[in-house]
Amino acid sequence: MRARVVTALLVLGLVAGCSDNSVLNLRTGDCFNFDPSEAELIETAPTVACDGPHDWQVVAEVDAGDPESQPFPGVDALAVLADQCPPPPETEQILYPTADGWDQADDHTILCLASGIAPA
Repeated sequence: MRARVVTALLVLGLVAGCSDNSVLNLRTGDCFNFDPSEAELIETAPTVACDGPHDWQVVAEVDAGDPESQPFPGVDALAVLADQCPPPPETEQILYPTADGWDQADDHTILCLASGIAPA
């Protein structure tokens, strides 16, 4: 699971199974569509071509620790780690792991996002 941030951190949802469209599969350079006003939790994020309309692009990843050997660090600690994302305006949203994602899906990556290309 990942949480999103504009200026404040919010929470994203756990993916029961890691499908191709899982938010857990997003990597630097991937583009996808998601309207953060629709939900605080995100489970799926189908990637789209970055040269066409899209809402977000992953511009960087920050390793938040090893879920195998470390307990969930908490929202405050993740917010500090998220400071490693490129500064605005390059990073406009941040997706970070939730406690459930950390424990159940081995999600330990913070994603730094830039807004994409609006539809014509």
